[in-house]
Amino acid sequence: MREYGTVGCAAVIMIHGANPGMVWEWDEIARDLARGGRRVFIPNMHSDPQTKPGGKSRVFDVLDLLVKQLHNETGRPDTKEQYTKKAQDSTADVTIMGKSWGGDQALRYTAHRPGIVDKLVLVAPVGKGDAPSEWRGRGPATIPALLLFAKDDMTFSGARDVKQRKLAGLLPNLQVHSIEKGGHRIRPEFSPFIISFLGSSKRTL
Repeated sequence: MREYGTVGCAAVIMIHGANPGMVWEWDEIARDLARGGRRVFIPNMHSDPQTKPGGKSRVFDVLDLLVKQLHNETGRPDTKEQYTKKAQDSTADVTIMGKSWGGDQALRYTAHRPGIVDKLVLVAPVGKGDAPSEWRGRGPATIPALLLFAKDDMTFSGARDVKQRKLAGLLPNLQVHSIEKGGHRIRPEFSPFIISFLGSSKRTL
């Protein structure tokens, strides 16, 4: 795992895509956010057979542990009730970001942990995390959300219109931005959109 930023700053967890050679492609944006006053974690899900794409899907366990660490760093109580109560009635405090497979995991985590995620950033999400079965009894989510993609992303382009409609239904506060070229990658051009979306980073956990 890689960590950026100062303990106590507003928290961000970034989830990579399915390509094991691109685990750290969030790094440049992570550094930008850390310089702006955020605490960023990037776990390597490929490092464990039970969390890697196609594995036994223990991703939630890893994300829960990271959330607990973030809370412990600031002395904030971490309770089971916080993980499941409605986000609008909670003190949700962690931004989750995911690209491709990681975007799918970020969506699923948001659906099942409404009291944890306060903002959601998706880069060309691929998967079934926006399926009604994932959100049944939990959505739509009122949290702010951001969808980013490159128009020449061939991996995402086939499902882009359908995916965008589904996400807009699940996430009424969804913002959408695209760039002309970039393929199925996390591009530095996404950074200004993300920084603007997150807004002030003065608050702590």
